[in-house]
Amino acid sequence: MPAQVNGCQSNPSNTAEIASATMRKAADTLAAESRKAFVLPWQVASWYASAGDRDRCLEWLERAYVDPDPYLIFGYRILTSCVAIRDFVT
Repeated sequence: MPAQVNGCQSNPSNTAEIASATMRKAADTLAAESRKAFVLPWQVASWYASAGDRDRCLEWLERAYVDPDPYLIFGYRILTSCVAIRDFVT
């Protein structure tokens, strides 16, 4: 019987689903942490981009722009190299 990760069976057809669920969980964890401590918004955006969540990714990129994030330019360079974010902005 295949192992389960985040409620998904681990077989080749579910690999993307497992990866997306893991990335979303990381993004949600960082977003929750941002209520208690400072978290770089572009980092949260990058996790949401990797999880394929366009709306949340753009929401966090906007936060990085509105609340000046000194690392936004570096985050932007990282994010634009991701297939997920390139799909969002084209």
